[in-house]
Amino acid sequence: MKITGNKKRPEQYVEEAKSGLTRESFAAAFRGFSPVQNIRMSKDQMDGFFAIADDYLRRKVAAKAMAKDRPKVLQDYRGCKSLMAGTERKLRNVKAYVQKSVTKERTSTVLAARYTIRHIERLEKTFEDWRYEIKRWEFKSKMYSPQPLGNEFMIELERYIADEFPRLDKDQQNALIGATMAGAGMYSARALSAEGDPLERIAMKRYRAEKYYRKMYVDGWSADFEEPGRVYLNVGSRRKKKAAAEKGRKP
Repeated sequence: MKITGNKKRPEQYVEEAKSGLTRESFAAAFRGFSPVQNIRMSKDQMDGFFAIADDYLRRKVAAKAMAKDRPKVLQDYRGCKSLMAGTERKLRNVKAYVQKSVTKERTSTVLAARYTIRHIERLEKTFEDWRYEIKRWEFKSKMYSPQPLGNEFMIELERYIADEFPRLDKDQQNALIGATMAGAGMYSARALSAEGDPLERIAMKRYRAEKYYRKMYVDGWSADFEEPGRVYLNVGSRRKKKAAAEKGRKP
């Protein structure tokens, strides 16, 4: 049984979200970004940039819907975790009491005791699964906020550009990133015409995304909270253990 009940999974918010972006408007704004005008690409490559931009915008819409639901969901989950913790305390006492009746003999009393212990352990395993579901929702709801989403968007773009345009230099890569941001409406006409080089702002965004990547991914991979195409890591405890080890003490 899923403990989430009728609550939406984080992915469901994304599936239901609409970006409001069209392929035509995206391509027009993309090509209107002057630094990218000399870079040639195929229709399929343009479709790839559109898919990344559309996904990012849908995630932003989903983040707002999730933020609205989050307080009520977390309150319910706190009650659920409290109930499980209280039940487990009682079950430990019951298990210890029943364990006294377990011997090597095959009496009805022993069979009943072993049957009871098996069901207690199944319930304990169910509670463990439920905690994972709750933790996954809590973690991923935090990931659906502006800064992580922006950094993930930048990482997706860098990966795509590296695969599709491996010979471009840094400025050309930045130009493609800027064009995608323009196509997604992240750069207004006023921002694009403002003083200063827009590619410099993109270089700073890439630097921040690189720091985020090292923090979230370089510490090691985890299968926790994975969805197709993306892996979000919970490396906080791992970093604490590593820091504690360097200080020569247990975390």
